[in-house]
Amino acid sequence: MLQINFFNIKNYNSSFDVNIFLYEFKTLLESGLSIIEVIQTLLDRGEVYTAVLSPIYQDLKAGYSFSQSLTHQPKIFPKLLIATVKSTEQTGQLSLGLERYLTYMENINVLKNKITSASIYPLTVLVIGFVIFTFLLLYLIPKFSLIYNDLDLNLPFLSNLLIKLGGFIYQYKIYTIITFIILLGITLYFRKNIIKNSISYTLKFKRISYYYNAIVLTRFYRALSLMLDGGYPLISALDTCKETLNDDFKHRIESINQGLKQGEVFSLLLEQHQLTTPIASRLIKSGEKNGNISRMLAKTADFHDLEVSRFIDKLSKVIEPVLMIVIGGFVGMIVILLYLPIFDMVGSL
Repeated sequence: MLQINFFNIKNYNSSFDVNIFLYEFKTLLESGLSIIEVIQTLLDRGEVYTAVLSPIYQDLKAGYSFSQSLTHQPKIFPKLLIATVKSTEQTGQLSLGLERYLTYMENINVLKNKITSASIYPLTVLVIGFVIFTFLLLYLIPKFSLIYNDLDLNLPFLSNLLIKLGGFIYQYKIYTIITFIILLGITLYFRKNIIKNSISYTLKFKRISYYYNAIVLTRFYRALSLMLDGGYPLISALDTCKETLNDDFKHRIESINQGLKQGEVFSLLLEQHQLTTPIASRLIKSGEKNGNISRMLAKTADFHDLEVSRFIDKLSKVIEPVLMIVIGGFVGMIVILLYLPIFDMVGSL
């Protein structure tokens, strides 16, 4: 099943911002406080913090490690964060690990915000177009049908068809509105399936599919780089980072791990299971030669972030005027068809 959330970021508790908490936690930790003192200090922030941090505070007092206490709230703290914390607890570099994780999330959010910003204008245009179309369909066209029904005019075919539609809507106005509301409700109820099917169709275009995969793989590369920097073996890092992939890619990680256990080359396994791009493949191979795969994965993610950003800019510049032309043309055509008989009548005087 196609996964709509490119970034696979789960947000179970929107009132508790994990990134803000981590930044505050890191700042207090660097000031010399112990972990339990930091949690105790942050408990005074309010009810949202209390609900999340009280169980952590109790776990710490009971002798659990910080990473273990985070695992007890999996709906709030992602596995990648827990793995990062766990890798740094033994080395005493928790602050550095949190900084790396925050940098990772910042890079992810930059691209996420870019996509969100680029989609706001087209969605706004579509909503406005829908409102205008609803006004024309339920109010203006029926009004014109009443006017033309009292006049003996030879209407053009399309104008006549539109006027008959208006007359039907006026005659069965209540039923039309009820039907319209039901259809709107059904559309909203099945919006996720509609979006999935729309994206699935869009991804049939090779160029769109390439950038979609680049977005998904970029998060995977960044997560993998973060785990390798934390000292995790490649196989363990892959097991943790597979959660950042969508369902279409996730099942391939097990095959890659099997290949690694048999001594196969990592970059070739990625190519074999289509978890790479031409640029990523070259950079990862370079990382294997110089012994710094982590750095090459981060560079690959940076490259694709820039590539996707440029594509989004170009796409938005194309979509925005096209939407304006299509919606404006559609509304304009309806208005012209409504007024065309009046123009003909005035011209014949």
